[in-house]
Amino acid sequence: MPANGERRFGGLRPSEVSEALLLTLIAGFIDAVGFLRLGGIYIANMSGNSVAIGIHSASGVWAEAGERCLPVVFYVAGLIVSRTMIHAERERRLEKVSVSPLILEMILLFLFIRVAPRNLAIGLGAFAMGVQAAAITRFNQIPVHTAFVTGSLVKMADRLVAGTREKDPVERKLAFQQSTWFLGLWIAYVLGAIGGAGAFQNRGVSVVYWTFPLLAALAAFHLFRREGG
Repeated sequence: MPANGERRFGGLRPSEVSEALLLTLIAGFIDAVGFLRLGGIYIANMSGNSVAIGIHSASGVWAEAGERCLPVVFYVAGLIVSRTMIHAERERRLEKVSVSPLILEMILLFLFIRVAPRNLAIGLGAFAMGVQAAAITRFNQIPVHTAFVTGSLVKMADRLVAGTREKDPVERKLAFQQSTWFLGLWIAYVLGAIGGAGAFQNRGVSVVYWTFPLLAALAAFHLFRREGG
């Protein structure tokens, strides 16, 4: 426990744990909706798209391979734009560096809902998730990407093994808590995907609007929180 008596889990404040879980839940929800709307194309999971590029290329189905390249290109563009925004705000000594990317994500998702052409929807959705992936990448110096969870599974296993080998009881507890947290991120992504798939089947792509109050609340949290809090 920190010297000021603040309770933490795995070295993280409760607000950081909640924020990471919520962002990951949102990503799973949106990725599932995008997958169903776009007929099997991921807008957050670039590993799946990359494998599909390889499969279609090996089969000589170049149109399909090219279509799977589209979200990858726009996802990377989103990463670049998001990090550029953050670095520019830091250079201007603005403290609330996570607010603008979250607002941009909502704008892009609004366009994703409203735009009909398939390829444009792919680009907008992937761009939005790239922006989220780069918007908040550290929680108390622990690197986390909330738009995909493969890395979280790797870190879960790493911290689990570290906990079993650690002799210091404090460090052992910390490692096990962090392992649990990374597992929680994976679970949040899966639960988000379940919710997104079920909601899409009943209400269509407009269910992406449901994530807007959550993203707005996170943006407000970063805008009004006290530094160090």
